[in-house]
Amino acid sequence: MAESLAAKALAQWQKRSRQWLGRLAGSVAERHELAGEVAFLLEPDLKGGRGGLRDVHALHWAQRAGATLPAGDDRSFKLMIDPRFGARNVTQFVGSIERSRAPFHTHTYEEVIYILSGRGLVHVHGRSVPVREGSSVFLPPGVPHCLENASEGVLRLLGVFSPAGSPADKAEE
Repeated sequence: MAESLAAKALAQWQKRSRQWLGRLAGSVAERHELAGEVAFLLEPDLKGGRGGLRDVHALHWAQRAGATLPAGDDRSFKLMIDPRFGARNVTQFVGSIERSRAPFHTHTYEEVIYILSGRGLVHVHGRSVPVREGSSVFLPPGVPHCLENASEGVLRLLGVFSPAGSPADKAEE
């Protein structure tokens, strides 16, 4: 019975993930404002402060929500770690790209991409560089680039960038 109840609660959490994640982010920000930074206080609030035990739980439930955000008609991303969950200097996301090519764009942050599955091309510095499962790519800030899925299936990637922000923050060329 407990397993059934837990499964139903998780299904409800995932079904309404956008609503719940918004509320979770708001409560985390409010708690951080009140409790302060665990790392810099003489007597930190280890439960409620930024980086405290409640942040561990917030990260867990954000990941369990499984929220995937669209980034155009043929691509999406799922935030894994970002400032809403206590990360101050880095954002991590998983991306999925259908067979397509993104427009050239730039970011204000450093970005590292690791290809989880599929094959594609990274277009940067006037070159087209093949990538496949296990490839890593470093993209400096301000460098025009685009990623193309050249395989029949979905190209899946793990992205990390710094400073923290949103993978949707870009300037198209």
